[in-house]
Amino acid sequence: MISQKIKILVLLFGFVLSMFSLSAQDVVPNNQNDFNPVLNRQSSPYRASLGIPGNQYWQNQADYTIEATLEEEKNTITGTLTLRYHNHSPYDLKYIWMYVEQNRFTETSRGTLTRPSTAIAILETSPVDVRYQTL
Repeated sequence: MISQKIKILVLLFGFVLSMFSLSAQDVVPNNQNDFNPVLNRQSSPYRASLGIPGNQYWQNQADYTIEATLEEEKNTITGTLTLRYHNHSPYDLKYIWMYVEQNRFTETSRGTLTRPSTAIAILETSPVDVRYQTL
């Protein structure tokens, strides 16, 4: 009975001793500081800390007019687009990036090449006529 208690005490002592003998793990650096600007917002001339516009906030503007005609007999849509871009930023713009959608139903369109159309006719189109004017 006494030898069993001694065995338990020795095991318990060994367990406790092993707990203290373990070296502390190194702290692994993390990226928490990368989120500080988001979590602890600081105000700037462009945005207040609440996210509302600041006194030097600016936003560009695009106004456009589309005139289009649908010709059902020919299965075509023709039209013109007038775009006026207002640069309210304090910087000069070197270019304006515009994305023009392709005609999905031409034989050479990416959509037709990757997923053939179930349309009855393939329409022929001319290249997009893009004109611009510097104001």
